[in-house]
Amino acid sequence: MMSDRGGNQQNRNAQGGQTGGNQQPRPQQQPPGQPTGQARGGQGVGDIATSPTTKSYLKFFTGIYAVVGLAVGLSVVLIGVAGGSPLEPDLSGTVQNALDQNVNNVDAILQQMQMNRLGATAINAAPLLAAVLGVITGGYVGSRLGGSDREAYITAGLSAGVGSVVLVAITGFLASTQINPVPQPELAEGATGTTGAQADLGMGAVEGIPSAILIGGTDLAAGDLLINSVLVGVAVAVFAAATVYVVRNFSPEA
Repeated sequence: MMSDRGGNQQNRNAQGGQTGGNQQPRPQQQPPGQPTGQARGGQGVGDIATSPTTKSYLKFFTGIYAVVGLAVGLSVVLIGVAGGSPLEPDLSGTVQNALDQNVNNVDAILQQMQMNRLGATAINAAPLLAAVLGVITGGYVGSRLGGSDREAYITAGLSAGVGSVVLVAITGFLASTQINPVPQPELAEGATGTTGAQADLGMGAVEGIPSAILIGGTDLAAGDLLINSVLVGVAVAVFAAATVYVVRNFSPEA
């Protein structure tokens, strides 16, 4: 009786040992929603560029750059429509009197000269403004985005590049609408028959004003504006990615 009980116990131990020996360790499961190491390493540029996170940053920064371009361009338009020239030539009393007496449209000449300078300045300054915003974009993405460095580089570069194209194009189009030829002097009645040094000085000063600064009369070269916008976008994209690198590698610890 005892021998049978001992034999049964040995059989159960043997079966238990055999069952334990056949068990394989279970593979460790990834937490839900977390990609595997292979998936993270194999994520391409297109995958990052089309991800929801990158799209949200792209939409945000493109809107910001567009607002800046509209602000600059519409400011030029508003000044051209309702503003005036804040600068006047510092002429001697004799020349100024000759202008006032012999030319009817001195204010219109000065106003158009001002708008031509302002419009050209806005167009030329747009790429520089985009470069500054690109550095700000890279700093924001580098410090706020919780993804990998590669993801941050692509997100910042894409956002700053597309935004810069929009900014430069909008600013150039709006500002160019205010660049026009400077009006020709409209002489008052009897001015052509005026003789003497005062009349000569007055007419010489009026004729010298348009030729000394920006005559205008230019047309918008849409193709060149688009090419310039794309080139600026590529350059600013590199600036933004470089800023991400600086932020993530050289930012001092708090």
